[in-house]
This record gives sequence, structure tokens and C-alpha cells, in this order.
Amino acid sequence: MPISSALSKRTAVPILLTLCLAAVGGAIFEYLRSPLPWMIGAMVVTTVAALFGAPIQHSKKLRGYMVAVLGTMLGTAFTPETVTDALQWGPTLGCVLIYVVIVGGVSYQILTRVAKYDPVSSYYAAAPGGLIEMVMLGKSYGGDERVISLVHSMRLLLTVMIIPFWFRYFGGYDPSTAAAVTHGTSITPFDLGVLFVCTVVGYAGGKMLRLPAYAILGPLAVSGFVHVAGFSDARVPQDLINVAQVVLGASIGCQFAGLALKRVFGNLLAGGVTTIVMIAAAIAFAMIMSKVTGVDFKVLVLAFSPGGLAEMSLISLALGIDIAFVSTHHLFRVFSLLVFAPIIFRLVQSFVERRKGDGRP
Repeated sequence: MPISSALSKRTAVPILLTLCLAAVGGAIFEYLRSPLPWMIGAMVVTTVAALFGAPIQHSKKLRGYMVAVLGTMLGTAFTPETVTDALQWGPTLGCVLIYVVIVGGVSYQILTRVAKYDPVSSYYAAAPGGLIEMVMLGKSYGGDERVISLVHSMRLLLTVMIIPFWFRYFGGYDPSTAAAVTHGTSITPFDLGVLFVCTVVGYAGGKMLRLPAYAILGPLAVSGFVHVAGFSDARVPQDLINVAQVVLGASIGCQFAGLALKRVFGNLLAGGVTTIVMIAAAIAFAMIMSKVTGVDFKVLVLAFSPGGLAEMSLISLALGIDIAFVSTHHLFRVFSLLVFAPIIFRLVQSFVERRKGDGRP
């Protein structure tokens, strides 16, 4: 998967300039000892640049390749012991569904009654699933893809901003200590080859099988199998993870490119309010389930937080928190919404139409 293929001649210069800008932001936040500096720094700097009209741009293919690297990294967190532990995750996984229903319902009410969005756009903007998947589903049912995209982009932006800093100031997180935990040991050429094969085979296989979120799921599945089976215990080098952070952070910031802040302020505000609701609910659910199940509160906060799979996995890596547990819960949330969100929407739509046909409000 040569990176050069991701950069066409027409877009190479703005993409490279964006990545340079993102890397500078990451370096500044690293100097300031920020949590998750390379992703947050890249995200903040490119978001500000985008809202001020800078011609920034990112490569979807390059992001896909970096997401594949993260998928391989997630797979390395799975061990034979993880399979045994996963049998005990049923209560918290089930609670994820309850969380999704509650925060989705509350957010839907906010978006329809306060923000005055149409029902379709509100429904898919309120569902805390994958950004791309929710935008595509919402568009297919006649929703406003720009509104849905902005609300979800704001959710990702705020979640990535709030959660690491919450851990730093209220959860006892120390960036200098975490750095020592997250940096991998020296890697042999053989281990590097194993990780490369996991990434390439997983990416290509997931794409061929048309898996949803194939860029991360395919490499995760292959890498997870290799590590659970005991064929390898290799870890993705920290420097490569930092590069992935920069690319992911820049891609989030670029979601706001070409937008006039005054025109989209209402959409961003709506996304901000619903995100705060989701994060508050995640903390509340984590407190309750920690007492019920005995699972560490910090682990549950990350597992319930409404961020993207790749982003939340990076945060769990940076914080030294159980990556397998966190990524499994986010995968479960994303896939549950991907499967059930359209079904529930059609049922609700049919119910509303029947009520209108009967002359009831």
C-alpha cells in the first residue's frame, strides 16, 4: 500500500502542507505535555486553520492506511487471556445498548425540538455511530448530510478534546508516565514483517469482503488472530502510532474546511450540546457499572465515551488502559448501530405514518 498512491498530483501540495501543519501542532502539544499530543495538537491546529479559511485538505486513502495500522495495533492487544476475559464482558456490552438508546433518544429530542432539524437528519445525527456510516445512512433516507456530518464531527472533536484532559486533571493521568508505558520495545525485522502482513492482508481482505469499517476491522481481525493464537507478540512501534495520530487528527480538523463559522455556528453548537450530554451519560453509566461489575471506572469511561473507534483506542493506548476491552465495546456500539439504526428508523417512521393516517397527532 504505497503512500504515494494516496497523493494525486493535484492534491499533493495542500495535503502535504496540511500534514506539516498538523505535525507542528502535535510537536507544540508534545512540548506542552498535553495528553495524546500528536492527535490533539494536529486536530486543534487544523481545525482552527480550517475555520479561518485556510485551504487545508486530507487524503482519505492515507487516513485509511493509518487506520489500518491502528487496526493492527488493536489486534496486538488481544491475547489468549483476552478470550477468557471477554466471556465476562456481557453485562457491560449489554449496557452499551442501553446507553445508546438513552443518549440517542435525548439527543434526538434536542435536535428536533431545539435545533429544529428534520426527523431524518436528527435521528442519524443523534446516533453515536461511525461518522461515515451515519452520514451515508442518513443521506439514503433523505437527511441533510452536511448537518449530520457537522454534528458527528463536533462529537469526535469534543470527545477527543475532553476525555484525555479529564483524565489528566481528574483521573490522575501523567503524560510522562504514560509515555513510558506506551512506547514499544525494540522490534525485530521478523516482527515488523508479521505486522506488515497483518496490515496488508487485513486491509485487502476486509475490502474484498466489503466489511463495514474494513480499514480497521480487517487488520484488527488478522492481527488479533495472530496474537491470540500465539504466533507473535509483536507491538506496533510508537513512532508509527504517532504518525497515525497526526494523520487522524488532521482528518478530523479537515472536516471543518470550507465552512463559514457564522453560517454553521448553530450546527456546531447543537453538536456540542449533544456531545456533552453523551459524555455526561458515559460517566454516569461508568460509575454505575463500576459498582455493579467491579470493572475499573476509568476503563468504563473510555468504553462508553462517544468517540470513534480509532480515536478512543488511541486514547486508551496513551492512557495505558485496557485496549482490548475498550475497542471491543466501541466495535459493539458501532456495529449495533450499523445493523439496528436503519431497522428502528423504519419502524418508527411506519408508526408515525400510521398515526397520521388515523388522524392522531
